[in-house]
Amino acid sequence: MAKKRLIPEKRVLRRKLVQVYLRFSGVVRTMTGFNILFACLALIVLHPSVQAGRTKATSDVPLRPPHCGFSNVTHTRVVGGRPAKLGAWPWIAALGYIDCDEPDGEPFWGCGGSLISARHVLTAAHCVEIFGLYVVRIGDLDLGRDDDGAHPVQIEIEYVLEHPNYTNGTHHDDIAILKLKKDVPFSEYIRPICLPIDQPLRNNNFEGFHPFVAGWGAVGYGGNLSDALLEVQVPVISNTECKKGYWPIDKQRITTKVICAGEKGKDACQADSGGPLMIPQQFTYYQIGVVSSGHECGVPGYPGIYTRVTSYLDDFIIPVLQNY
Repeated sequence: MAKKRLIPEKRVLRRKLVQVYLRFSGVVRTMTGFNILFACLALIVLHPSVQAGRTKATSDVPLRPPHCGFSNVTHTRVVGGRPAKLGAWPWIAALGYIDCDEPDGEPFWGCGGSLISARHVLTAAHCVEIFGLYVVRIGDLDLGRDDDGAHPVQIEIEYVLEHPNYTNGTHHDDIAILKLKKDVPFSEYIRPICLPIDQPLRNNNFEGFHPFVAGWGAVGYGGNLSDALLEVQVPVISNTECKKGYWPIDKQRITTKVICAGEKGKDACQADSGGPLMIPQQFTYYQIGVVSSGHECGVPGYPGIYTRVTSYLDDFIIPVLQNY
C-alpha cells in the first residue's frame, strides 16, 4: 500500500511537540513519555491467564525456522548506530497513535514492536498504556519518505493482551501482545522473527552476546526522533553488574526477568520502546528482549533495560499465541 504522510510542516511540528514530553524528569526513563498527547481512543486491554480457554489460533504458533527470523541483509559487527538497510529487519513494527486534535488525521508513530506471527505483535506494556494506540505499520524503512523502496502494510489492532502482573509505572513485567484485525501478508520484506523457545537459547543468560536493536527512536536523550530506521549492536551486561549501576536510583528494577545491554553512546532511546533485542544464530534471528526502560540514553554505567523474552514464554507469550 502507498505510504500516507503528514504534510512536512505538520509532521515536523508534531514531532517537535512530542520532544517536549520526551524530556521528562523521571529518574528511570521509559522510552516514551508523551501520553499527555493522546486521550481520545482506548483499545480493549485483556489480562490473559494461562488457564484462559479460547479457540486456538488457526496458524501454527509459535513459529520455527525456516518460517521466521530470516533477514535479507548479512550483518557484520556494527560499530555505533547506523541506518538500517531495506529488508534488514522485516519484522519491525511501528505503533501508531491517533492525535485527539486530528482524529481523522495521520497516526503518530511512537513505540516499536515485532511481528511474531501473522496476527500478533510483541511490544512493551507501557506502550499500550498510552491512549490513542490503534494501528501498526510493518515493513517500513523511512517513516518520512515514499521512495525508500519499502512496501509497508498498515493494519488496525483488534485488542491488546497485557501481562496480568504489569502495573503502570513500575516497569516490572513490561510486556504485551497486540492482536491484529487481520493476517499480515508475508513477503520478502515482511515476515516474523523467531522466539527462543528451544534449547540452548531458552536457558541462556546471553552474557557476552552482542545483540542488535533497531527502531525509529530518538538519536540521543531528549533529541529528535529518527524518520529512518536505525540499528545498533549492544553488549549484554551481567545482571550483577547492571544492578550495581541502578542500585542508587532503583533498587528493585534489575531482576532475573530483564536483560541489560548497552554501553557509552550505544543504547536504545526514547520512542524505541517495545522494539526487539535480537541475536543471530545460524542465519536465523531470535528475539531475546523487548526495549523497556533505562536511565537517559547511552550513559556509562546505565545500560538499557530489556524485558527478557525467555522469562515470559510459558506463562504469557505461548499461551497468548495459541489461544487468542
